[in-house]
Amino acid sequence: MSSDSRWTGGLANREWQSGTRFEPTVDKEAILAQVRAYLADCRTHQAILSSKYHPTADSAVKVVFGPEAVVRAAYQHLTARAAMPGQVSDGG
Repeated sequence: MSSDSRWTGGLANREWQSGTRFEPTVDKEAILAQVRAYLADCRTHQAILSSKYHPTADSAVKVVFGPEAVVRAAYQHLTARAAMPGQVSDGG
């Protein structure tokens, strides 16, 4: 039995059989909210977290479920806005 025989139905099977690639829809607002929550958690727990690892874009990618490029872009957006003088952070 081949390893591909486990796909017995549904959208993934139809796309696999037709040779097309399944590309899920990315909810960028949801990812932005998750990165915002990650940054807030890092602030809340900064006394016990290593600043070497939190908050960083690499750690955000590990914590937030979504495409790496989108998570990194959301992290960059939120941390860049926080660093701008006179602006309120989207990070919470």
